[in-house]
Amino acid sequence: EELCLPPGSVAWVLEPGRGKSYALYRSRADIEARLGALGAVVVKKGSRLQKNEVTLLVIPEGAEPGSVSTSLCPSARVVRESWVSRRSLALRAGLLSPPPPPPPP
Repeated sequence: EELCLPPGSVAWVLEPGRGKSYALYRSRADIEARLGALGAVVVKKGSRLQKNEVTLLVIPEGAEPGSVSTSLCPSARVVRESWVSRRSLALRAGLLSPPPPPPPP
């Protein structure tokens, strides 16, 4: 499996269900920070990104990928938080090169 995120990746981190929490990260903000370090643009509240631009839907461990509705993000790939963790650890270990800086506005 390829560890690098494709250029232009847009990620949306979904909240865990009621009474559940993330297994590998303390909060949604931690996962979003890791995705940002990997070079993905993260959809946050008040973001100007459209839902149809999302390429990755990140769900908590234990959640079923089939239980996530992808009708708003038809081209998005559903991944678990362990998917983010593997790539984050590879970046820290030097197995992945850091993403290029964003272009100036």
